[in-house]
Formats: sequence, C-alpha cells, structure tokens
Amino acid sequence: MKNNEQVVSQIKGSIKNKLPNYTIPSKYIELEEFSINLSGKIDRNELKIILSHLVIKLFMLKRVLRRKSITFGKQYLQVSNFGVTDNLFELGGDSLTAGE
Repeated sequence: MKNNEQVVSQIKGSIKNKLPNYTIPSKYIELEEFSINLSGKIDRNELKIILSHLVIKLFMLKRVLRRKSITFGKQYLQVSNFGVTDNLFELGGDSLTAGE
C-alpha cells in the first residue's frame, strides 16, 4: 500500500493540469469510505458532520498546544505573563531549552 504522501502527490499531479493552482487543496483528509445516500450519491450531510468533528479535534489540539506553550514559558523562562504571541528567543529562551 502506498503511503499518504505518495497518494496526495499523485492526486495533485493528476489535477494540476486541469485546475488553476489556487483551487488545488493544500490539505487532504483520508476517509476509509464515503457514506452513500438512498440515491447512490455521496451523502454530503454526513460528510459535513465528519469534517466538523475533525475541525473540533484540531481546535482542541491547538488549545492543548497553547496551554503547554504557556506552561513552558512560565516554568522555564520564569515569565509570569507569558503568552502564545510572546517570542521565546526575545525572552531569553533558546532551541536547546525548548527541546527539553
């Protein structure tokens, strides 16, 4: 079985000459199968539900990463009001500290 990157590369290659670049998706989501409605077509309502669940999961992941970044800034840089928009390097951090 081909890995996801190879499949995405093939998809992009096959539609590259048929569509303008700005319409080619930058992100792809692999689904095992599509839900089919009674008329034999892809159930778009079910697809919207699946996509909304994925968006919620991504949002929650971002929140977790933000919290970890803030905790890191407060603990390791000893900056009490550290936020996600603060620059790690300007506050005295370095890539070695960030990797710990």
